[in-house]
Amino acid sequence: MDLTAINHQPSIDALKACGLYKLWAIPGMRAQIDFLQWLVDRWNMQDQCFIIGGHQLEMELEDIYFLTGLPKRGEQLTLFGTRPGGQSVGSLRLEFCNDQTKDKGINIKTISHPKLKVIAFTVIRLCGSAALHVATRFQMQMAVDYYQGTIFNWYKAVLANVKGQLTRAKNEQLKNFGYGFLVVSLGLERVLMLVPQHLSVEAGLPREPKLMHWVAVMARYPKEGLEVVRFPLEYFHWLENQVFANPDFPYAGMDYRGDPDMALPPGEQWDDSGKIILNIS
Repeated sequence: MDLTAINHQPSIDALKACGLYKLWAIPGMRAQIDFLQWLVDRWNMQDQCFIIGGHQLEMELEDIYFLTGLPKRGEQLTLFGTRPGGQSVGSLRLEFCNDQTKDKGINIKTISHPKLKVIAFTVIRLCGSAALHVATRFQMQMAVDYYQGTIFNWYKAVLANVKGQLTRAKNEQLKNFGYGFLVVSLGLERVLMLVPQHLSVEAGLPREPKLMHWVAVMARYPKEGLEVVRFPLEYFHWLENQVFANPDFPYAGMDYRGDPDMALPPGEQWDDSGKIILNIS
């Protein structure tokens, strides 16, 4: 799917306009099933946090913001349940797709608008879906709203959905966990003892989402990453003797202000110092 947009400037511009470009530009992460299960086992459903080495690790809004680069601005949304109103699946398929089958979802390969296709793919990924090639009515409607100029405030909705999936996974009520890339990166970013001893990770640029440097060493495809990192049984034995430690300011040095890839409301722009100028005519 990324190949659809990588050389298509209108699609890149559309992703930037709705605040999804930074996440879209991050390659897929190799599944780390054993490490993810280790983290899920330490998820405290009552307090909605991880308990690691006897210490609490809370997943916060700033984690989502700095790991992904998702926008803080825009309309609030929820990823739970169904979204009232909007078009039916049949209506969405008739208007935006070149395949008029009667399936419940919409295969994104059938979307006839290139810009809408890459937006829909990114929306599905953000919703924590296991099937990245099929959009539900809710997801397709959200992609269409983006396509038509609406900007959503994603980072709060994603945080709530990640916590919900962790709780369902801990209860063994979830077959496919859609946020493995995010939870694995959070653990490694926030808890120093979890980083394998041999692993050296670049700090990254001030405007580069932190997900990028973890994907760089755990890329799904070898050509997209530096090396293949795995978490063997010996790693978990090694962890038993490590002392819990996490940085006081894990995102120190990061600053998205003035970033041309971050969406701003209509009529606003960044000035030279990174501040927002309002009411541009």
